[in-house]
Amino acid sequence: MYRVILWFCLRIFCFRNLVERIAL
Repeated sequence: MYRVILWFCLRIFCFRNLVERIAL
């Protein structure tokens, strides 16, 4: 369960970082 949450948060963080890069 903990691993799934960590993976999900990591995925969201990477996605946000990618979106910010595209926005810039």
